[in-house]
Amino acid sequence: MILSRHKRYFFLAGILYFLAVWLPFLWLSFYNVPIGMHEWEWMTNRADQLPDTWWKIQEYFYLTEMGRYSSTALLSLTSFWCTLSTFPIFFFAWQLLWMITLIGLIRQWLPNIAWKVNLLIAFVIQIFYLAQLEDVYDTMFRYTGVITYQFGAWCFMIALIFLSRLVNETGKPWLNFIGLLMSLMLCIGSNEISMLIAVTACLSVMIILFKNRGQARLLAGSAVLLAIVCSFVVISAPGNTARISAEEGTMEIGKLVVMTFGATAYVWFDWISDGYWLGMTFVLIPLLPLVVGTASKIFEDFRPWLLTLVSIVPISLALLLYSTGANAFPERVIDLLFIHAAWLWIGLLISLERKYSFLKDIQSWMRNKSFSLLYYTGCAFFLLNVFGNGLSIDRSDKEHKHDYLTLIKSDSNPLSAWLSLIQGEAQSYHKQSIANLNSLYNCNSDTCFIARTQHLPKQLYDPLSDRRNRRGDPYIGYYFNQHIRMVRYE
Repeated sequence: MILSRHKRYFFLAGILYFLAVWLPFLWLSFYNVPIGMHEWEWMTNRADQLPDTWWKIQEYFYLTEMGRYSSTALLSLTSFWCTLSTFPIFFFAWQLLWMITLIGLIRQWLPNIAWKVNLLIAFVIQIFYLAQLEDVYDTMFRYTGVITYQFGAWCFMIALIFLSRLVNETGKPWLNFIGLLMSLMLCIGSNEISMLIAVTACLSVMIILFKNRGQARLLAGSAVLLAIVCSFVVISAPGNTARISAEEGTMEIGKLVVMTFGATAYVWFDWISDGYWLGMTFVLIPLLPLVVGTASKIFEDFRPWLLTLVSIVPISLALLLYSTGANAFPERVIDLLFIHAAWLWIGLLISLERKYSFLKDIQSWMRNKSFSLLYYTGCAFFLLNVFGNGLSIDRSDKEHKHDYLTLIKSDSNPLSAWLSLIQGEAQSYHKQSIANLNSLYNCNSDTCFIARTQHLPKQLYDPLSDRRNRRGDPYIGYYFNQHIRMVRYE
């Protein structure tokens, strides 16, 4: 079997490779600084222009700006804890929480497998997720993006854990019910994309898997019904109308259908053609026969996995295109869809293997030296591509023509992150940014100017901030001196 020979070395290599991919993102957390209006907006409560109590802030946003009640509730707590020194710690802690939850989800799906296999599966998913990120900053280091979109994905993981427990009829049903209900409510209130994914997934499972289960079906059905009610609460928020109007939303139905079909085709082609989706599948395929015998009952039927996987991309993109008038196609939304699609794809493969045993002979094939060599060669190719994608030398940089490390460029997210750290770009960016911000303590004017940061690591810098900062930022200065009304970059 694939893990029986040289099992210890295989697992150790997996851990080391995963750490090589993940560690630079953890490390970069400590060099992240708030740079956009949205961060300072919540750190200062819009220069103390928001209502004076937490509950009134929720009411204000629901009535005037948006129905995302759970992400708004969390963002409203920012001013109580967030400072320049605690801001980076949040991203480090969040990545740890994300990884622990992913490992817990795999454990709940496959409760009787060895912990080493559990960790390997979680590591593979996270490796290819990080590798394919369309925009590292937008997804992982933009504060409002994490609280809104990654928080929604995290809640969806928690909901899957409790849904699996209900299907398996393990633990106390009422505790599983409360856990499912709370996680769904938080997921739905985080953002509209997570809302659609959560409701679609739960309805698919309810329709197909709970046909012959009494109490579990009743409890899960009640949770899903309340989740639908929460969705109406989000959709019917008066603030949504104002937000859609501000973003020039709405679109003709015919045009919406055509653009949704085109955008869906584009997203799937992008995922498959970049090699990361295929790489994740290729690496995990031989593990499926090992785990299918211990898989949760949630994998008894492949149809809910297939139905949800096929539908979440067009449904989500249709909402995005309609609400923005096709004027926005943010990378964080594409990254959000990818991780959900990855979980669903793994679930679909497990459920198909459980029903049809189409991989039953793969373990015997792995004993064949030629086949085993072919598999490990393929794994090496896909895993090396995680670091080797777009590797090049910038020969146009004459200023650093003898500083060879600086000339190395890469489109790979992990390698690019390592280069940013090794070359000192992230450290210089953080040092200069903090110095520039602290200079506002000494500004005594209504309008203050700070220098632009010379080093701009793409993992920590939002290129759109330049466009916003040309108009000035009304909230940065208030954090340092409450009399400052505007800050501009010079």
